[in-house]
This record gives sequence, structure tokens and C-alpha cells, in this order.
Amino acid sequence: MTDPSEALKAQADDAQELREFESLLKSARLTRLQLPPRIRGASPEVKREQYKREIDEMLGRITYPEPFTEGVPQAIPKPFESSPKHKFCELEMYFAQMLDDETLRLVKSITPERGKKGAFPVMGGIKCLGDLWRTKCFAQSIQEVVADFCKRTAHTNEPMSVVDAGSGAFPFMAMYAALQDPRVRVTCIEHNPRAAAIAKAIVDKMGLGSQIEVVAGDILQFKRPKDTFDLVISETMNSAFATEYLQDHMTHLRDFTKPAAKFMPERVEIYAGVSGFWDTAPSSGPPKQQIRLDTSNYYFLNIEQKLTASSQGQDNTGSWKKVATWTPEAPLDTIKGQLTVGPEEDKFGFKIHVASRVYLPGVDQTTGESRPVEIAPERSLITSRQDILNDAYNGLFYTEGKEVVEFSYKPGELEDAWVSHKRQ
Repeated sequence: MTDPSEALKAQADDAQELREFESLLKSARLTRLQLPPRIRGASPEVKREQYKREIDEMLGRITYPEPFTEGVPQAIPKPFESSPKHKFCELEMYFAQMLDDETLRLVKSITPERGKKGAFPVMGGIKCLGDLWRTKCFAQSIQEVVADFCKRTAHTNEPMSVVDAGSGAFPFMAMYAALQDPRVRVTCIEHNPRAAAIAKAIVDKMGLGSQIEVVAGDILQFKRPKDTFDLVISETMNSAFATEYLQDHMTHLRDFTKPAAKFMPERVEIYAGVSGFWDTAPSSGPPKQQIRLDTSNYYFLNIEQKLTASSQGQDNTGSWKKVATWTPEAPLDTIKGQLTVGPEEDKFGFKIHVASRVYLPGVDQTTGESRPVEIAPERSLITSRQDILNDAYNGLFYTEGKEVVEFSYKPGELEDAWVSHKRQ
């Protein structure tokens, strides 16, 4: 029997999702992008080149970002968060302008299932395009991998088979791959039926229906024959495998890939670190940054912005240590780490953080040699710092001397992390 409170929450979430989608369409109509006029009656090849040129120009305006944080984790902005203050980015507006009232009526007629593992709200997926550096890095990786495949198979004219797992309502990765070459064939898998319907409408509007198939359903229930895919793309992740399920999706899809298939991402490194604080401003030592939590002031020792490995047994306060590496061939059962923190004396507190460095496949177009496209820590939502909260107040742990801190959590279950700290 359904809990009435859960049903009411589902209705509220549903109404909020529709309001945000309508707001996006309205914003797109009011804010027309400065684009060259479409060529009436143009061939599919001419339209393809125009779409690709326009998207590449928008990607070219994305610059390398500053770190999300200035030492204090509370400062992390969340640009894809559901909020009326969210400012839609150029790419979001570009695809939204392709939708009409008929698409809106179709979306309203679909009631998504709530609470399903792996499902993602329509606007949550759309706003991920606003994580601009991630979008640009994935686009670069797609361009290089597709170009390399098409160059190597030019004598056979072999089609390239791609799967985009968790493609979202605006299946940017799938469309960008298809625009690279007519031989590319993409299967989009999207759990949210509303998002799948929107994705199909945009694909058809761009004339890519012969190259892109949109499948509405659970990635983990998806089946294809062995040796089907040359490239697997999935963004179903956030930093340090905190809540989303990239690992499960990649493990499942490996059963349908060719022996030389590439995975995007191909490697994720997970780092752990601590930032220390005092209840009162210390009279000596390195400078501290004051922040306010609830009604109390705390003074933080800023954690280093550049993630560097630190030897076990040293005082890791203010530095990072690599604690795990994921690849599609070597999934992680548990993510765990051990850090040594704290001064020799004085009451001292700390927060525990994890973050990622993400590697996408890349190919040097001059030499043909493989080299990764890297998304550095703190430059994207999928590499930003996450706090291990456990049952601590505001995620703040206390010690009265140097301690050894241990933690562990399952991929996708950071909120259930186990934490232990004791005197060294």
C-alpha cells in the first residue's frame, strides 16, 4: 500500500518538474540566440554541418574554470540544483528552442515512476549541460574517438555503434557523436519516460532519427547481442561515486561491447582529504579562513586546491591522498581510506572530503596515439569535493590530538559511509 505522504511528495515533485520545464521553454522563446538563418530546403548534409558548426562555436566559448571552492567545502556552488535562480546556459537554450507546445503537451501526458534506482528528473539531466567544463571535455573526447574510428575503418566503411547510457532529455553526447559522421549509430537509454520523449523530439527535429534510437527504460534491463558497441558513454556519476550508479551501468553494458571498445569515462581516481578547524582563531600557524555554521564561527585551515598523493602515516591535514581507482575492467566493491590528522595538542576539529579526477579516452589526431582527456578535481560537478557527513554535526568531527581516521562506503552510497577516528 502506498504511503499517502510519499504520494503527496511525488505529486509535488511532478508539478515542480513541469513548472521548471515550462519555464525553460518560455525563457528559450524570450531569449533568442543569435544564430544564422536556417537554409530552407537544405539537404541533411548541409543541416548537419550547420548544427555542428553552431555547437562547436558554443563549445569554443567555454573556458577553463576556476576551482569550485576556496578551501571551504560549504562554498561549492551547484549550478544544476533545482532553483528558480538557475541561469540557463547557451546550450540548454539552443536545444530548448527546438521544442514546441506539442512536446510540452506530450510531456504532461506522461507520469514518470518515482523512486526508481537510477532514474533522474528531467530538469536535473538538462541542467547538467550547465556543468560546462564537463560538457566540453566529453565533447572533445567524442570528437577524437569518432574521428579515430572513422579514419581506421575508412577502407571498410564500417558503421560505428555507440550507446549513451542515461542520455537525459537533451541527449547532447549522442547528438554530438552523430553529427561527427553519418556512419555513427547511437542508442540512447533513458530511464525517465518524460526525458526519453523530449530526447526523441529533439533528435527528430535535428533530422538525426536515422542515426539515433531513443530507448525508454532501465539501463540495467537493457540487452543487445555481444560485440555490438564500439563506444560506451555514460555521465551517470557524480564526484567520488557519491550517489549515482556509473559503475553498475558500465559493468552491465560491458557484456555488449566489442573487444576493442572504448569507455567514457575510462578511469576515475578518488581522493580523500581533511580540512582542519578550530573553534577560536589560532594565535599562530598558517592563516585560517573564518566561516559561519548556524550560530557559531569556525576557523578552517584551507585544504590544498591541487590534489596530490600523500604518504600514509603522515599528517594529511590540508592535503589529499588517492584512495581508489575505478576502471570498467576493475569495478570497486568498497571505497575506503586512512588519513592521519590533527595537531599534537589543542582541541581540533576536521571535515572529511572525497573528490575525483576523471579520465576520458582521447586520441592525438596528428600521431594517432591514445592520450586521455582529463577533468581535473574541482573543475566540474563530477570532480567536486563531497563531504562525508556520517552522523557528525554538520559533518564536523573533533579530536584532542593526532588521530588516525578511517572511512569506507559502497559506490553510490556515500551518505551511509562508515567513519572511525581514534588517537594514534
